[in-house]
Amino acid sequence: GLWTIVTAPSGSNARFTNAALPNTQFQTNRAGIYTLRWTVSNPKCTAVFDEVTIEVFQQPVAGTLSPNSTAVCSGASVTLTYASGIGAIGAWEQSTDNGTSWQPITPTPTNTYTFNSLTANTQVRVQMISVGASSGCTQTATSNVVTITVSPNTVAGTIAGDTLACTSPVSGNLRLNGAVGSIQWQLSTNNGSSWDNITGATSSVYNYSGITQATLFRALVTSGGCNQLISNEVGVRIAT
Repeated sequence: GLWTIVTAPSGSNARFTNAALPNTQFQTNRAGIYTLRWTVSNPKCTAVFDEVTIEVFQQPVAGTLSPNSTAVCSGASVTLTYASGIGAIGAWEQSTDNGTSWQPITPTPTNTYTFNSLTANTQVRVQMISVGASSGCTQTATSNVVTITVSPNTVAGTIAGDTLACTSPVSGNLRLNGAVGSIQWQLSTNNGSSWDNITGATSSVYNYSGITQATLFRALVTSGGCNQLISNEVGVRIAT
């Protein structure tokens, strides 16, 4: 007998490993519907054949979730978009323990999904499955993982009151109480018309020294992807 290919998708390289064997392997590089024929012939008899139709499903290919990462403030919403996957979307999954465990998002979203009122860091991915999953094609493909970093709301905090010194240069310290976020201390020597960052002054306590003229201090506070806030201003003044 002999196997032959009756119909095949255009561009396929379909072939049998040994077309003369009744039990052989069929290979192809292209998804689609194939009609295969097994023919038994004898020089003294009329050839007989039987045909079988098979459908070859493409393996799933992972698409891309975007944006790749984002930072937001607690309570914010984030919309993710999924594109360019091949196959069917099996599941959107999320993790709030840095990928140790994943939970499906239900009902399964299509190409976009909006996370509302986020309060914790969240990782997201999409699982693609073959369109032939119900026919036994069990391969899956996983997209990139998107990380949504959620920061607590910025709190500017409060600096204690002004200082009046009798002599200069003046030394002392300022403490920013109740702030939430990263801190950058600033000073102004022109009564607040302009402000300069103080290099290295990023903790809740700032120790100043060598002050010889009236100087205002304040702190910029930023929590992750949240808005930057400004604390109250305090002054160090020298009595004349």
